[in-house]
Amino acid sequence: MTVDEVNRPLAEQLNRRVNAHNGWNGVTHGRTPIWYGRMLASLVLAIGSDQVEYFTAGSKSDEAGWHGEVVVFTKSAIVVARADSQLGTDDGEITTTVYSRGDILRFEVSTPESVFSSHAFSEWPGALDVAVFYPDGLTLRLPLERSSRDDHESELYALVSSLRADLSARTTPRAMA
Repeated sequence: MTVDEVNRPLAEQLNRRVNAHNGWNGVTHGRTPIWYGRMLASLVLAIGSDQVEYFTAGSKSDEAGWHGEVVVFTKSAIVVARADSQLGTDDGEITTTVYSRGDILRFEVSTPESVFSSHAFSEWPGALDVAVFYPDGLTLRLPLERSSRDDHESELYALVSSLRADLSARTTPRAMA
């Protein structure tokens, strides 16, 4: 399998997933800024041949410009890409960082659904909110934005199970006797 056969499908998948988040719709204004292509390229390099288990993206704009973030969980890594750009410009600052999933400290999960409501399990578990905590102050609040993808909530639900496994696999050093 060539590098292109691995990277192109991943880049196309990431592009579709980014565009499924409402906050990213106005970023390209009908064209693709240079920084956006660079961000996708850095994500592809960081993810490599790993399978994407969970994907979320979020953005905001203010007087300083436009700010976007993409978070990808694979089996062993978390990839966080951040982009900052002046609105309407082609150039921007891209930072892509890869973290180990094995470093998880804890996670929090909440849902607006009650097990006592008559429809509680019809759309179980509903819209989840998850906060994942790692050393050095890294906290990921997921999802960054709600997605229009039909499988987004089920992916987040599956991630919660995967995070429990991360916690179980985490080993703590034992004191020497």
